[in-house]
Formats: sequence, structure tokens, C-alpha cells
Amino acid sequence: MSIVQQLCPACAAPLPIQPGERRLKCVYCGADLTIERDGDEISVTLADEVIGKIDRLRLTQELHAAEMRLANVQSEIRSIQRGPSNGMSRTQLNQLHQEATKLQQQIASIKVQLDPNAEPVPVAQGGDTQPWSLKKLVWLLFTFNGRATRAEFWAGAAVTFGVWLVLLVLSAIVRAIPETGGGVAAAVRGLLSAILFVPMVAMLWTGIAVGVKRFHDRDKPGWWVLIGFIPVIGIFWIIYELGIQEGTPGPNQYG
Repeated sequence: MSIVQQLCPACAAPLPIQPGERRLKCVYCGADLTIERDGDEISVTLADEVIGKIDRLRLTQELHAAEMRLANVQSEIRSIQRGPSNGMSRTQLNQLHQEATKLQQQIASIKVQLDPNAEPVPVAQGGDTQPWSLKKLVWLLFTFNGRATRAEFWAGAAVTFGVWLVLLVLSAIVRAIPETGGGVAAAVRGLLSAILFVPMVAMLWTGIAVGVKRFHDRDKPGWWVLIGFIPVIGIFWIIYELGIQEGTPGPNQYG
């Protein structure tokens, strides 16, 4: 195979290409060049362009792999969210959400490298990320199985306390109905009192339900919640035990 003349892509100077030569430096402009061969066809390109193409191909492959993994992680998250909530499932969810956040950050970084002019995509922050769906709220307020975190305890306490305040105001309004209004007024007062009694019992139920699950998170039986009914001392002990103390790390006998 004879020597072939090609033009330098940087300065257009003629370059002699030796048989089998793959790399050379232009003697005129000093550019590093790569020689690509396809049968009898020979092309000369800047080495940086070839490296750039290889890097772009690598980044594209990394982007595809990260997007596939993110889709799998999000599928696992949805699957766990459809199941029962307990300490182990919440730990798995937190780990998966953290992995999803890292993958989203990796994807955003790769996209910026592939297209520096593209607008950055906002990435969701990790954390305690199980959504407060209706299903989870029902589990927290009305069931006695599983474990509740400190955040869930305070959320349940806030809901219960808020509803209690509303009920107390309504109860005060009912008691303000004058007894001198005759039989109709007395009947209305009695009916409203009976109606208010039902949500008051429900709020007592929710307070106990949240407390039981929080004790489960502390690896203690739920009946410990009864200590909260001791006047004065009980409420402060409940706040310290359930609202301040951490739960047991990892799975325990309650989940």
C-alpha cells in the first residue's frame, strides 16, 4: 500500500499518510490527528473530536443505564407503597427514595454534560418520603398494627388535637343553648350532644391507635399507652417516651 496524501482538517495542509498509520501530528499546525480507515477509504479527523465522540457514547450509555435503574427503583417504591406499612417497609422506602434521588442527580449531571446549553432539571430531595395518602392516614389513625415513627406520632397528635379543639368549641356552643327554650330546644341540644359524642370517641380511638404503634416502634407492647391516662404524670411521660425517644433501629417483633 502506497503513501496517501490527505489534508489536515485543522489547517488544510497536505499530509502524507503512511500505510498502517493511525495517529500523527500535523507538521504545519501541530494538531493531533486520528486516521480512520474503511477499506480503501481514509479519513483524517482531529483526535479531540474522536475522543469527544467516544466520551459522548459512554455518557449516552451511562444515561440509559441510570434511567433504566431509576424506572426499576420507582416501580419498587410503588409496589411497597401498595402494601402494608411497617418499620421494615418504611426503611426500604427511605433507602429506595435516597437511591432514586442519587440517580436523578446522576441523570441531570449527564444531561448537562451531553448538552451544556440545556436547562437543568430540578431534582427531588430525599428524606422521609412516603406520601401522606388516604390509605396511610387511615392506617395511622385507626389501626393498631405496625410501627409509627416520631414524625408520624406528632402528625397523628396534631390531627387529633386539632379535631378535639373543634369538638370542644362545638360542645361549648351546644351547652350554650338555653334550657328555657322548651322541648324543641332540649331535643336539639340532646341530638347535637349525641352527634358530638361519636367523633369524640373516634378521637380517643385515634390517639390510642397512634400511641400503640409508636410503642411498637419502641419495641414495647401497646398496652403501655394506658399509662397516659394517669393524671398529669401520664401525659408528660407519653410525650417524652413517644415524642422524644427514638424507635428501635431495624426490624423488631412488631415489624
